[in-house]
Amino acid sequence: MVAPIVLITLAGGGLVGANKAVSGLSTLNLANVTQKELLEKHRLNIEYFERRKREIDEHLDKIGKKELEILNTFERFSDVIEKIQNRPQFENYSGKNISIPKYDRDKLKEISVGAGLALGGLAGAALGTAGGVAAAGATTSIATAIGSASTGAAISSLKGAAATNALMAYLGGGALNAGGFGVAGGTLLLSGATLGVGILVGGFIFEKIADNTMKKVEEIASELNRTGLKIKEICGQFDKLLEVSTSFYGTLVLTNRIYKENLEKLITIVEKNRKTDWNLFTPEEQLITQNTVLLVGLVWRLINTKLLLEGKNQNDGGEVNETEIVQKVNETRKELVDTGLKK
Repeated sequence: MVAPIVLITLAGGGLVGANKAVSGLSTLNLANVTQKELLEKHRLNIEYFERRKREIDEHLDKIGKKELEILNTFERFSDVIEKIQNRPQFENYSGKNISIPKYDRDKLKEISVGAGLALGGLAGAALGTAGGVAAAGATTSIATAIGSASTGAAISSLKGAAATNALMAYLGGGALNAGGFGVAGGTLLLSGATLGVGILVGGFIFEKIADNTMKKVEEIASELNRTGLKIKEICGQFDKLLEVSTSFYGTLVLTNRIYKENLEKLITIVEKNRKTDWNLFTPEEQLITQNTVLLVGLVWRLINTKLLLEGKNQNDGGEVNETEIVQKVNETRKELVDTGLKK
């Protein structure tokens, strides 16, 4: 009578094992389908992030290039101003609403030369390089860069291609990576190997492996959800950066246009008409000179504005310098109107 009982027990165990195997197989199938859906969603999130990042990089590059072009004209401005004898101390001159930076001939010329070097190297530079200059404040970026080089020598002491290469090496990296926004793109790399189920032996082991696999999928789902939320947060910063920097760029272009018009007038007075004694300037010519100095100050203030503040650590996204940007834009536009420079 013992043998039949044992056989029945074994048969029952086999049936349970078979059921568990079927259950395990169902769980594995579900895990496989879920895994594929998660990876596809993650791929689309990363593609969206990279597309938005490229859009912002290109936009900031446009601003950075414009800032460098403007800075490159300051040497010309400085040369013209220095030809005017008996001129007043323009460093004490301020606009109606804001105090402008002091006129510093040497600093202007140094920044202008540095901007020219940077412009010369942009053709072969990586996307985001000029944007990095704008994001950190172009005047600060160039001033810092020309004081150092990978060679250990000051960039200002180098010549030609060596100076350009050293400067571009210092400025490399891009605006978004420097600000921390580049981190999210590499936050999570998934491999199908992480979901391997190993060798399946027996129904009970099969079910256990299937449960462990499903647990891994759930962990990955949680991680991908955090990554998706981070990308959403960063892209929200992208939207804010695009909005305020577009207004900033418009103000920069407007102020630069008025500055160039006045600089051309000043060049005509000093170089074409050979008028170099301030005491012989007519009231209109003196006003043109003062306005040109004021406009250099206004442009300088804008170009020295950081568009993007660095995150506190590598895991933080950058922060848009919204308050200062809006303030500088509003003050500049008001100054242009109040001084009659913008009709």
